[in-house]
Amino acid sequence: MQISIVIPTYNVEKHIEKVLTSILNQEREITINHSTINFQLEIITIDSSSTDSTLKILKQFNSQYPKIVKIIKIPKKEFHHSKTRNLGAKLSRGQIIIFLNADAVPVGKSWLINLVKKIISSEVAATFSRQIPPKNIPLPEYVFLLHTYSPVSATIHRGNWQTFFSERHILFSTVSCAVKREVFELVGGFDEELDICEDQEFAFRLINNGFKIAYCAESRVIHGHNLEIPDLIRRYLKFGRAYAYIIRKYKVAREKFDITYYFKSQKNIVLNSIKLLKLKKLPLTKNIPYIFVYNIFKSISYLIGSKIL
Repeated sequence: MQISIVIPTYNVEKHIEKVLTSILNQEREITINHSTINFQLEIITIDSSSTDSTLKILKQFNSQYPKIVKIIKIPKKEFHHSKTRNLGAKLSRGQIIIFLNADAVPVGKSWLINLVKKIISSEVAATFSRQIPPKNIPLPEYVFLLHTYSPVSATIHRGNWQTFFSERHILFSTVSCAVKREVFELVGGFDEELDICEDQEFAFRLINNGFKIAYCAESRVIHGHNLEIPDLIRRYLKFGRAYAYIIRKYKVAREKFDITYYFKSQKNIVLNSIKLLKLKKLPLTKNIPYIFVYNIFKSISYLIGSKIL
């Protein structure tokens, strides 16, 4: 069975060698229903004109593994979260397509098997991995990742998506995910009207079409954002606009994406952050003001982006 892994890259010299090395070291054989299946990997990297040593590293891997690692170059201005991933899918040949961020490092040798086995057994149409927080990321983001990506796996479908979303704040993540090729093509790939949160819209489309998604906690990647306040503001302005688009497109999403829900989720992150501070015996007077300021910037940016304010 051929599996294609699509990785958009841009100035990721600190991560890409670890990511590719981990992929190449993955176990590539699985037994399902007494049948042994071997994986043939295809890694498609789409580089948006990196200015650091990313391309040099990619070329080294391409030279060493020419039948596996492929390099596609695009101008920086052409990068688009949905369009670039759709391009990678179009160029791929695998029966299963994996989308992986260039700074998401797979943990252990079973990341791949644990990500695709439920698709191979036809239990679900798509899967996504657990994200483990890296060191030295802001405490609110650390808490968000711990809460959202719990150690408990789950299957998401029409009957329970609202409960899952209320608890985890997401339905899917292209940081590390897999989808059956025929399903990806059937529903039309990622919505190219969106340049962020394309994974959440894609999840709504899958669920609306009767497909199931599996959150696979055993498939793990190390990933998290260490954003300065200006970057945080820009990111959540985009989130606000994206969720406003999703609300307009899917009436069923309105209840879960309204102002009340959003502030409840931010309140929970703040409270969980404070609990973590106490648990780790970290100074409250130093960290609590930062937690409040960080989440206030997130919330205001989100609301402005969604044109609610």
